[in-house]
This record gives sequence, C-alpha cells and structure tokens, in this order.
Amino acid sequence: MVHLVLALELYKSDFEKSFIEQTALHYQIESAKQLALLPLAEYVSWAAGALALETERVNTCLDRSTLRRTLEILHRDILAEHSTALIESPDLKKQLLSNDVASLRSLHELLRPIDVTAALRAKWTEHLRVRGAELLNEAEKR
Repeated sequence: MVHLVLALELYKSDFEKSFIEQTALHYQIESAKQLALLPLAEYVSWAAGALALETERVNTCLDRSTLRRTLEILHRDILAEHSTALIESPDLKKQLLSNDVASLRSLHELLRPIDVTAALRAKWTEHLRVRGAELLNEAEKR
C-alpha cells in the first residue's frame, strides 16, 4: 500500500505531512503527561520505549524516508522540550546519591542526540564537588 501511495506521489504531500503533525501533537501531550506522572527513571524508560516503538512502526509500515523526520519530532517533543526539567529533577540527585549507574547511563544515552549532555555533565560535576566537600569535612571531624 505504501508503495502505491509513493508511486502516485501522494505520500509526501498528503500522508507524511499529516502523519508528522499528528505524531508531534500526540507526543507533545503524552510527554507532558508522562513527565508529570513518572519518576525520572521511569520517564527515561518510557521515552526510550517511545523512540523504539516509533522507529519500529516507521520501519515496518511506512517509507523509510519518514524515519529521520519522526525521530527529529520525538527528540524535540519528548526530550529537548523537557530537558531542563529532566536535568533539574530531584530524582537526578537521588540517582547520583545512590550511585544508580544504570539509570544515569540511560539518561545520558537518551539525552545525547539533543546535545544537552554538557548541562547534564555540569549537574554531575556540581554533585561531585558538593559530595567531595562533604566527605572531606567528615574526614576532618574524625
């Protein structure tokens, strides 16, 4: 079916534009809802799942040319739009304090394509400085 629509040159003009717009609208609403409901680690898992789901959907059902634009929309709407909230989340501090390497790695991997890892790294550096100072103060008290 997709091949027929492509052959008739209707795919880009009639279908893809609408598909991208609807995908953007869906993930703008859904990501805001999920961010409000889920702890950081669960949001990261949800976002990674949404990226995988949409990649599979495009690869299975649509023309491959749609994948790049779909991923751009997802990176913008579920990651970039919420990157400050994710990085400033109180859950991030909890993950740092508990040395939750798996969750921190997942967050880093998820945010890498939108180029906010410098902000994340700054948050980690700040945590390490504060924690290091605390440890030194504790050692001096002994």
